Amino acid sequence: MPFFHRRLDPSHPYKPLDFGNGLLAGSVAPDGRLLGLGTYHPEHGYMALSGVAPFPDDQRTNQTAVRAYRAALAQPSAPTFGLRPLDSRTTAEALLLEDAVPHGRFQAGPLRGSVTTWAPRLGSRPLPAALQAWRFENPTGEPAVLEYSWDGALTLGRANYTQLTESGPLPPLSANLHVAFDGHTLSASAPEIGCAMVVVGLPPGPAWQQAGQEPLTVAVAGRLSIPPGQTADLTLVYALARTVEEAQAVAESLAASEPENTLAAALREYEARWLRLDRDITEPARLLAHRAQAYVLGCCALPVGEGICLLTDHQILPLSWTRDAYFLLQGLRVGGPQAWLDLLRRHVLWLFETARRPNGYWGRAYLANGDPKDRIFQLDQQCYPLLELAEYARRAADDATVVRLLPHLPPILNAVLARRAPGAALFATEETPADDPLPLPYHFSSQILLWHTFRQLSTLNARWSFTSLDLDGLAESIQTAVRGSLAAEHRGCQLFAYATDLQGAYRFYHDANDFPTVLAPRWGFCPATDPIWRTTMDFAFSPDNIGGYYPGPYGGLGSVHTPGPWPLGDVQEFLYARLTGDMSRAQAALARLVATACWDGALPEARDEHTGAVRSRHWFAWPGAALLAAG
Repeated sequence: MPFFHRRLDPSHPYKPLDFGNGLLAGSVAPDGRLLGLGTYHPEHGYMALSGVAPFPDDQRTNQTAVRAYRAALAQPSAPTFGLRPLDSRTTAEALLLEDAVPHGRFQAGPLRGSVTTWAPRLGSRPLPAALQAWRFENPTGEPAVLEYSWDGALTLGRANYTQLTESGPLPPLSANLHVAFDGHTLSASAPEIGCAMVVVGLPPGPAWQQAGQEPLTVAVAGRLSIPPGQTADLTLVYALARTVEEAQAVAESLAASEPENTLAAALREYEARWLRLDRDITEPARLLAHRAQAYVLGCCALPVGEGICLLTDHQILPLSWTRDAYFLLQGLRVGGPQAWLDLLRRHVLWLFETARRPNGYWGRAYLANGDPKDRIFQLDQQCYPLLELAEYARRAADDATVVRLLPHLPPILNAVLARRAPGAALFATEETPADDPLPLPYHFSSQILLWHTFRQLSTLNARWSFTSLDLDGLAESIQTAVRGSLAAEHRGCQLFAYATDLQGAYRFYHDANDFPTVLAPRWGFCPATDPIWRTTMDFAFSPDNIGGYYPGPYGGLGSVHTPGPWPLGDVQEFLYARLTGDMSRAQAALARLVATACWDGALPEARDEHTGAVRSRHWFAWPGAALLAAG
């Protein structure tokens, strides 16, 4: 095999392996069975083909049920669909080609087999399609017959969007599923909701069709005869679209274009990217770094018209948070500046021109089509899009795009200024950056972020005047108000409170989601030697941070949102250690991330502080990208 291949370590937490080309994303088990495929849908945001039953709508506010459903998706026992050798002696091992493309090797009775799964591009154009290259080798001196079945309990429709803090439930959506095999092509469609898929490449067989409520169990049986010492190859093409005819056209165009060549092209692209990236990444962290970029580019950077929507993940929550997206972009900047600028431009266009703001501000989370899923006002999520535009203006020679978007800024600034506290330059938020309600509305890390945002916008305003506001003066007044109203005494020490109501109530806490706090010295809010900031961060990484810090062999900073240490907390500790010159502490934080990552290098939301096992959310793009950006 000419490209680098990595055998995955089964002592690390298991999860299905992910692949994508931006437009289509999927997850596959080591034996080649698919957990799901997904792509953009103009009405539903994201459509998914899955082997897992839909999440029940009447349980959406039941956090225990949501957590259980999400966790079950990542287990080896999760329902899957696809090709399955019927020999009960099948075993499998998992590899990644160039740390990005899933490859499984297995034994099916006397046969040796392999399967590679990827999402192709035709030239530079991603297709809503996936390819699987199966190979069966008969090493014996006797003829062999492979009995197999392509089967599963299929669901096809809008993604489940299983949020822990549901605040914008979508109308229930169900439709009959129509499945047919015409002797060569398997198709499934839900015409009422505009979703369809086809599978091309199955050996011929008798035609049939069926219909019913999803999940709908289907099976196509087949057999391959393999002479002694010979191999048999099977290439399956999966395509998703709004109609069967559209999906068929995609699959046929791909099948006619020597699809195996698209695999070599994808692997060469990853190989070149890792050569650039690895100049700054040491080996223990390379799998995490490669996974971080491959996952965002393949599974989360979803083209939507002229723009790109950045999803927080493709499997559990194919939604966009401006907060997550900002850090995904920062992680992608490492190793590829020119392509990164184009991605930044397209994401800024999506933020300002596609993501709708019916109340004048960005909502908590968005469907990929720009519809706000949750219309709650979070102060920090107003800042990140403004920072992206300011950074694009600073780095790109593209005045036309900047001028095109400037008229959007004054209404957003007005929405922020409307939440200024009476008598103080602090600004209110409805929720924390963990999406949890906040009774004390003046949140510390969001004030730092807004201070930083006003400073960046001031530079932008000096070149292209879009507001008469004194942005530097606003920033200075925030900095003064933070010192005067959020610095408070706690157990004999002065530190910055997590939040206040400006009426004498404070909350002393720090959360893994509050990155602006640890980034304060990088941004110039305070020096890394500032005693109040140092005391605040020391508190954050101590048992005094009740609900935020979890001691144990794999302990660290976490969140009350999902109790337990978070990899995001480890990244904060890594940053803090580097800012304060404690390199041994930085290496310990990095080693903890490497030791507890999933076997494919994915970093989850939270883990168990005693065992290191994943506690919540195996799919989460932000931590890996944040680690890259921290370096």
